[in-house]
Amino acid sequence: MFTRFLLLALIVSVQHVCFAQTKSANAEPMPVSRSFYPMRLADEDATYFTPENFRITNDGKTDVSDELQRAINEIKTNYNFGIVFIPEGTYKISKTIYIPTAVRVIGYGKKRPLIVLADNSPGFQQEYPQDKGNAKYMFWFTSSIPKEGQPIPDAGASTFYSAMSNVDLRIGEGNPSAVALRTHFAQHSFISHVDIHIGTGKAGVFDVGNEMEDVRFFGGEYGIYTFKPSPGWQFMMVDTYFEGQRKAAIRSQESGLTIVRMTVRDVPAVLEINPGFYEKLFMEDSRFENVSGPALVISNENNAYTQISLRNVACKKSTRTGPFRDQRKTNRRPGRAIQGKKPESRPANGLHRRKAGAYHGTRDRIPEIGTGTGN
Repeated sequence: MFTRFLLLALIVSVQHVCFAQTKSANAEPMPVSRSFYPMRLADEDATYFTPENFRITNDGKTDVSDELQRAINEIKTNYNFGIVFIPEGTYKISKTIYIPTAVRVIGYGKKRPLIVLADNSPGFQQEYPQDKGNAKYMFWFTSSIPKEGQPIPDAGASTFYSAMSNVDLRIGEGNPSAVALRTHFAQHSFISHVDIHIGTGKAGVFDVGNEMEDVRFFGGEYGIYTFKPSPGWQFMMVDTYFEGQRKAAIRSQESGLTIVRMTVRDVPAVLEINPGFYEKLFMEDSRFENVSGPALVISNENNAYTQISLRNVACKKSTRTGPFRDQRKTNRRPGRAIQGKKPESRPANGLHRRKAGAYHGTRDRIPEIGTGTGN
């Protein structure tokens, strides 16, 4: 009996979900990125990544990888924390840039600075099965400055105050293993006001941490793929946009996704949960458009930790929320049977927990919801 209630609680927490286009959900073309800091910010302790201070150009012709790493390492070595300001321009890199704890990279100018991974950059073509993300990264947030010949100290539960803001990223052609950001940091860390043009690369972000806002993902196999954040807490996403991912906008497990105002367009799936793992998802005020396959691919649905809650999600040409990966039989309950191969979620309102192991809704039956594709 408890298993039946648990399966019911998994998906019926979807509230106010629309499976056809609504009048207020008309799509608008996405604008170009806009600089959040149009003027130079004065900070006497900061490092300014300019041709006056470093051997660089900002026209996209000079490889600035070593100089950018030097700027980041200097601020960490001299102060143990601080900001590297990058002015408007185009900057070419060809290797991974490591950002240690409490260092923030912030762009400024009338347009956001654009950092481009050069076409066919060395090492971004092969797989890395020994690496947690099986990828190579444009920017990797770390707990300290990496030392030659030693493992990279990945960001973790004590990595505070790291950030990237107001900088656009682009992965050039011929870099199929490239991921723009690895961000396993913790409190007070964030990614904000960033457009990531993944193109034929792998993903925009691997391993999320703490919070992101105003981040847009274009192309790639995934916008985000992630495991559990540091230190096992939830992850907040506000005002995000995904378009044209080849496999799914997000692939996750145990990441505690809390999503507000997300738009996903032209993808095969919105969220794909890794087989055999639970996920805790809360999403509201979001939009799915032209999702060709199941919007949500849910795993480990019998696990008590699996929680999928959607509220006020407008859908256009996006019809399904299943399937359940692990379910191989029909489970019948009032209002709907959920089939292993071709399931449909049956949302209900007002789900409450009365006591341990027992759930009930404010309605006797799970209400029907239309599954038309809309226009």
